[in-house]
Amino acid sequence: MVKTLFLIFTFFGIVFAWILAAGQLFSRKRDLSKYIAFALFLSVGVWQVVLAGYHTGILRALHFFIGVHVSFIFLSSPLFYFYYQVMLDPDYLLKTKGVKLFLHFVPALIVTLLILPYYFIDINDKIQYLHFQPNLQVDPGSILINILILAGIFNIILYIFILLKKKLNILLVHWRNLRKKPVIVITFFQIVFLLITALIAFFGKLLYGNVSGICSILVTILLIAIFITGIRYPQYMQRISQEMERTHYERSRLHNLNVGEIISRLHHLMEVDRAFCDEDITISQVADELSITIHQLSEILNNKLRKNFYEFINEYRIEAAKDLIVDEPDRSFTSVAYAVGFNSRSSFYSAFKKFTGLSPGTYRKKYL
Repeated sequence: MVKTLFLIFTFFGIVFAWILAAGQLFSRKRDLSKYIAFALFLSVGVWQVVLAGYHTGILRALHFFIGVHVSFIFLSSPLFYFYYQVMLDPDYLLKTKGVKLFLHFVPALIVTLLILPYYFIDINDKIQYLHFQPNLQVDPGSILINILILAGIFNIILYIFILLKKKLNILLVHWRNLRKKPVIVITFFQIVFLLITALIAFFGKLLYGNVSGICSILVTILLIAIFITGIRYPQYMQRISQEMERTHYERSRLHNLNVGEIISRLHHLMEVDRAFCDEDITISQVADELSITIHQLSEILNNKLRKNFYEFINEYRIEAAKDLIVDEPDRSFTSVAYAVGFNSRSSFYSAFKKFTGLSPGTYRKKYL
């Protein structure tokens, strides 16, 4: 009876994970965060299939999934991380460069290449490799597969710790406000629940060889919790981001400031006074000019203008440099760089390429 209930629960988890995955593709507003959620739930479903097959004895019929699930375990680590990062910071993916995002998936690619030979071995050996028992003499193939599984689970644990380290401070600092906003607290509890599940999976695999049954149940519970939270709080991710922004505003340093006026004065300082031409300009100097603190100016730049201080200054410098490059075609790029506030030719070239996508030379040829 217990085994039957377990199997029903596990297979329900598989179907449920893939329904959640499909739901992301049918969303009206499909952006990168939706595709990350799709890949996450798809991955969870794949390694749930192997867990179910292990306990039902139908792995022979599902042998294609054996080995594939190892890659998907590694794939799940950054996907879980990005999924909850976007929930707590909706601009996270916009602020993260594409190359940095790709690097998170390199381990999954390496593992896929490592286990390629595994797909060409006998089905019986494949299945036997999963029946790893600590302290028993086993062949190197079995050891490799199980080390990779342990490494994949440890990878999930590592990502969750990184996420909690970044976001736990927000929870602790703003707890008095956040505890009144259950949608955020529920999200943090989901992350902690995932961490507990991963720890059970890791130490269970390491010490006892397999605790996949209980892990499968815990993962299904987490999927159900995600679904119920989405039903209880429509626009789940948007709701979290709104609550986080509101809480941040409640603690903001900008309460008694006329932010619109300060931004207008800031632009005047750059456009009329051309303060950006000073190569030694600092955020402290600009804050003093505006009669506000460094922290207030930093918050205005980051939260209102969506850029840091040096991005803001360099944007003005590059706009001025573009005019000089076209208006004075005989002027050297080094002279242009110093004229607009850069203290080296290399930093000028780097910033120019970043903001225009072209080198100064290419830009001059294109617009002359």
